[in-house]
Amino acid sequence: MATDSQVLVRDWKPWEPAVVHMDAPPRERVLAAASALFYAQGIRATGVDAIIERASVAKATFYRHFPAKEQLVHDWLAHDASQWLLTAQTQVADRSDDPVERILLFFDWLADWARRDHYRGCLFNNTALEVAELADEARQLVIGEQDRVAAYMETQCRAAGVKDAKLVSQQLRLLVAGAFTLSVARQSAEQMNLAKAAARRLLADALT
Repeated sequence: MATDSQVLVRDWKPWEPAVVHMDAPPRERVLAAASALFYAQGIRATGVDAIIERASVAKATFYRHFPAKEQLVHDWLAHDASQWLLTAQTQVADRSDDPVERILLFFDWLADWARRDHYRGCLFNNTALEVAELADEARQLVIGEQDRVAAYMETQCRAAGVKDAKLVSQQLRLLVAGAFTLSVARQSAEQMNLAKAAARRLLADALT
């Protein structure tokens, strides 16, 4: 039986911009506005005034919840952490019980995302690349997300009987991160397909 969280992530679509529900509490409206704007146009290009306008909150209300933009960036990452990954895992699990196939389907899921109109890559990778002086707490959120990708891959690798599953999972994580970056730079989902082909070969070698 599906849990509430599984039902939620089946319906959640990371390729659709965050919606600001005006009946939500002010803090949630600000986070939704920041999510939509940061992902669409970047952190540096998005000013506080634009977020305040989109969230329809008073400036004093904004600063009561987020004394600095750095705090908003941190809370935004924490707020959206792993939603896309949880969605991918759940939808891939719906399609296959085979751990190797799940890994390859994961790249198919990424390719489908990369073909969407509002695709801008991974918000965590984007943040790390854009903000070199990212605060330590926010950087830990980025690292944590990368580690969760590796942990998912390691779970599947171990289930498949892959030798040195930890090393292979880290290599798969690099493929995911590289595919995210190149798919944005080249505006092409083909990078995900190339990463899938590399993952297939990597897994085949690890299973022999």
